Amino acid sequence: MKQYFDITEFIIDPAATVIPIQVVQKIDAFHRSVLHDIRSDLGVPVIISKYSGYRTIDWEKSRGRDGTSQHTFNGKGAVDVRSNKRFEQLLELLIHSAYMRVCYYPCLGHIHCDYASSTKQYFVADRNKEWHFKYYRN
Repeated sequence: MKQYFDITEFIIDPAATVIPIQVVQKIDAFHRSVLHDIRSDLGVPVIISKYSGYRTIDWEKSRGRDGTSQHTFNGKGAVDVRSNKRFEQLLELLIHSAYMRVCYYPCLGHIHCDYASSTKQYFVADRNKEWHFKYYRN
């Protein structure tokens, strides 16, 4: 079976020369497998966005953040994706996927996906990157 995503596409911290095995396992189980199926359904490339995937806590804090982002993979982790074709269909597939939270960033052109909720939620971010709740999905 063709594998569309290399694990390195999910690592954005250039200083992260050693990736904890549990992070690699989470990327494989919760992100690469879901995105592989979506990529197969779409028939066009799905791109892991720059500054997406795994970020170390130090990387987050060096940018003035508190280090609790889903991208640090303390939970199941997070990934941001985009596509140059069939973007609306990509968004719909992500909303209906195993991801529990999906947030579309129109000004950045990517979609954030994570598992940090017990219910399916969809958000749209404004120009200040503030999330605005749109609806729950069953």
